[in-house]
Amino acid sequence: MTGPQTKFAEGIVEGLSQSQAYMAAYPKCSAKAAPSKGSRLVTNGKISDHIAKLRKLAEADLIGTVKQRLERLWNITECGEDGDTIRAIAEMNRMTGGYEPERHELEIIVTIGGARTAG
Repeated sequence: MTGPQTKFAEGIVEGLSQSQAYMAAYPKCSAKAAPSKGSRLVTNGKISDHIAKLRKLAEADLIGTVKQRLERLWNITECGEDGDTIRAIAEMNRMTGGYEPERHELEIIVTIGGARTAG
């Protein structure tokens, strides 16, 4: 892969559109030509493979970072003072969705003038 192709792939992984990534990798390209050229590059086998590889690496880094933060918070719960332990547990709950609202369904029956309706 060429340098601009690598830069294009990195731009895609960073969240740029195909046009934006193409223009960043090939600055002399016109805004009018960038969408079709970016579309063509993203379907190139070598480039699409590189994009997939970069995304996998980025995902692995993110997961490792979350895991490391949770481990650090767990260490605080084991070794910290009471206030630190409570805050660490609260943060772990936020990170893992422990405070997601619970859904409760209710059935309400209303009687109006002898006629019963459910709602």
